[in-house]
Amino acid sequence: MRAFIAVELSEAVRNALLSFLREVKLLDAPVRWVRPEGMHLTLKFLGEISPSRVAEVSSTLDDVAARHSPFSLEFVGTGTFPAKPQSPRVIWSGIAQSRPMESLHLDLEKGLEAIGIPRETRRFHPHLTLGRVKSPRNLEAALKFVYSQEQTAFGSMSVHSVDLYKSTLKPEGAEYSRIHGASLS
Repeated sequence: MRAFIAVELSEAVRNALLSFLREVKLLDAPVRWVRPEGMHLTLKFLGEISPSRVAEVSSTLDDVAARHSPFSLEFVGTGTFPAKPQSPRVIWSGIAQSRPMESLHLDLEKGLEAIGIPRETRRFHPHLTLGRVKSPRNLEAALKFVYSQEQTAFGSMSVHSVDLYKSTLKPEGAEYSRIHGASLS
């Protein structure tokens, strides 16, 4: 099964981001926008794991979460990956720098590596994917709007848990199911 570890968004942050999406969608860009129920902050994409490993991953997640206290995250700005190119692939909302988030991510990488799940080779850049660009045509107005929101605050939230999700690919987009939650202590 395809799996990942993520933080669920608060309703207030989700609503602020949905307001942004309503505005940018009016510009009719060739972007597959994230559905409201699909909004989450991914900490680690695991890829394909066997169902038999769920208990081991869940136990590691519990161990890591128990070593961290709840913390706040602030969602600020929008941008693209790659940054401001001719052909961006992803439109995202950013997260203000958070040492507790970075520490949690690092411990998660170490814990998962200890059970045979390789570390991510790219630098951790916490973000929330808002859309995936389908075509570089007719993007100008949408990108102008996205880049004009680089400093926009979308709110803050407290993080009290991290969750293991299963991702099922469907023609209308991925469907996510929470299979384990681990509370921060």
